[in-house]
Amino acid sequence: MYLVRPATQDDVDALFDLLTLTGGTITTLSGDREQLARRVSRSLAAFDDPPEKPAGETYVFVMEHRDGEAHEIVGTSAVQSKTGGFEPFYGYRIEEEHYASAALGVDKLIKSLHLAEDHSGPAEVGGLFLHPDHRGGGRGRMLSLARFLFMALRPSAFDAHVVAELRGRLDANGESPFWNAVGRHFFEVPFDVADRLSFAEKQIIADLMPDHPIYIEMLPPDAGAVIGVEHIESTAARRVLEGEGFTFINLVDIFDGGPTLESKLSDIRAVRESRQIAIRVAEEPEEPDLLLVKEQPRPVFVEARSAGDDAVIPADIAGATRWQSDDQGLVVRLRSN
Repeated sequence: MYLVRPATQDDVDALFDLLTLTGGTITTLSGDREQLARRVSRSLAAFDDPPEKPAGETYVFVMEHRDGEAHEIVGTSAVQSKTGGFEPFYGYRIEEEHYASAALGVDKLIKSLHLAEDHSGPAEVGGLFLHPDHRGGGRGRMLSLARFLFMALRPSAFDAHVVAELRGRLDANGESPFWNAVGRHFFEVPFDVADRLSFAEKQIIADLMPDHPIYIEMLPPDAGAVIGVEHIESTAARRVLEGEGFTFINLVDIFDGGPTLESKLSDIRAVRESRQIAIRVAEEPEEPDLLLVKEQPRPVFVEARSAGDDAVIPADIAGATRWQSDDQGLVVRLRSN
């Protein structure tokens, strides 16, 4: 049995151990155990005292696997209510410029990168990681959609626009061709160090990144080829996001060139199609086709099966969550088609 819920202080050690498997690529939860504990504490405060409007809160979720009496943290994801207004949201915007010469018979469009700052939002989903031993079976989708169903519960607590930054493509040696061609020359530190420091202190981006255009055709071919291309391990996550209505907005990460996808909060399928429904308990319902959330007082997300006007959950989930038949929850279909 799998469920998704807010991370608590009891999860910090297991969550820290899980995050070591990412190699530090989840910057929203990077750092030592004490830093992680502080982030979880702030997350719980936001869950327990919902703000009336977004103020930069980060909500941290964990996926828990239960097998009898054994409980194991096997995944995590997060959503930040607002990124701009407190510290800028940075990226490289891809733009096209027209160059023509009648004398030479040249008429072409040249793509260039322009440093962009957003001070007015948006909300950001990220921090998704699932232990390799527990991938498959739709669990990554469940972990991703839980964030959107939570946003449907509290839409006023999030910015009206939502973005997702995906990790950029690496080469066969595990290095970022884009970083090696661009950022390395300005930061003079390894990629992972710059990425981690920039999350904690945005000013270093304003201090060191060039504010003049970078012409893509002047970059090494391997660097140009990965601009806007996600890491191979992020391809499934991109498909889920696109199925929810996110689109690539010609904005890429300033460090690894990974794509940024965006959607209006109200246009996200899981938000738009979510609805209240009655819960019914059965011994062995059929294959789940819904994601269900109920607040008690913190939200817990489980898979369920649609049956007429009800969402049916198995008895073991009902026992773990203490839900009963005729309780009410919010649901959305697990898949967009």
